Amino acid sequence: MKDINFNSLKDYKKNEMGEYVYTGKTYVLKNNKSDAELIFKSLYLSVIIIAISEFIGGILPFEGMIKDRYIIIAYGLEWLFILFTFRGVATLSNNKYKLIEKKYTSTIISFPIYEIALFGLNILGIILSMLYVIKNGFVNDEIFFALYILVKVIIIMVTIEFKKLCNKLKYEEGS
Repeated sequence: MKDINFNSLKDYKKNEMGEYVYTGKTYVLKNNKSDAELIFKSLYLSVIIIAISEFIGGILPFEGMIKDRYIIIAYGLEWLFILFTFRGVATLSNNKYKLIEKKYTSTIISFPIYEIALFGLNILGIILSMLYVIKNGFVNDEIFFALYILVKVIIIMVTIEFKKLCNKLKYEEGS
């Protein structure tokens, strides 16, 4: 096997057999397994609902989503944080019961940042949409505007639930 340079990864050390092993901090899940499995499935379901809702909001023919660059930029940033959240949930579900420090930081520590960003961007999307309508009026798209706002509210509500689910996961530093 080709020798790997782990110099930048201070938490990996060579053992007696010449293999690299992780020696840094680990975090162990303290929830019971059945509760934890339900939480992990609910996290996946939440991020899927958020992604589907975001997709639906993006395909609605609300004129502001087509013509206002600020609404479009906010929409693109929302997708970025949805992808970060999905990646985090996937990472978490692959290493459920014991996380190395890097994975703990990229999931449990990072989720609140992603959720605040999603929450804020969706509030911003609502505000920008309303400002667009105030400035330009409706162009036979009142129903699509209402559906767009409804989708944003759904995403905000599911984001809050996602945060509550994350708070139920209890990890402690351990081995």
